[in-house]
Amino acid sequence: PLAQWTLFIGSACAFFLYARYARNHANPVLDLKLFKIPAFSISIWWGSVSRIGMGGTPFLLPLLLHVGFGFDPFHAGMMVFVSISGAFVVRLGIGQLLRRLGLRRALILNALFLAALLVGFIFMSPATPTWLLVGYFFVLGFLRSVQFLSLNMASFGDLPTESMGKGNTIFTISHRLSMGIGTTVAAVALAGFGSHDQATQPNFHLAFATLAIIEVASIWGLWRMHPAAGKEITG
Repeated sequence: PLAQWTLFIGSACAFFLYARYARNHANPVLDLKLFKIPAFSISIWWGSVSRIGMGGTPFLLPLLLHVGFGFDPFHAGMMVFVSISGAFVVRLGIGQLLRRLGLRRALILNALFLAALLVGFIFMSPATPTWLLVGYFFVLGFLRSVQFLSLNMASFGDLPTESMGKGNTIFTISHRLSMGIGTTVAAVALAGFGSHDQATQPNFHLAFATLAIIEVASIWGLWRMHPAAGKEITG
């Protein structure tokens, strides 16, 4: 624990020192002035919260199938592939979906659906029919991809052309960091916050419930996004 806390405090201090440096530098690598753009700021900060809620699922799903439901590694992997196929299918109609709903509404509604799907895993068991699992995993992959693509568009929709490069740097860092945090949160919750050495059904329930709560929490920030955010991209 001491090493982790030391790393956390050191990282926080480094960020604080860089923020002071960036304010006084004409051309910083990470231009924190971009956070003054509302859509970019919300999509980075609250989008990261949403990605944390989604980021634990690639870690949890194979474990749930293999350890919780008794699937062999091959069939567990095939089920995860179904989720990935859902992410590919969404790209065929994401443009029309976002034009119809708008980025803000799509992000809020999709976060609610994702949270509901995460809670749904609590009610599944080894007796759940395979066809239901296949459909469930497909829809989950579909909605995760909708959220990722919508957050991507929200991040860059209102950025000036000359700031795209610096915005992409901040976006990439926040994306990777939030996905890593999501995996960490899922792993800690799966361990029962330190109370169990082996994953059981209640552990999986706790992990999925934790991710669902985080996903719902992101709506508070996404709600503050302007309804017209990203119109230049979505049309």
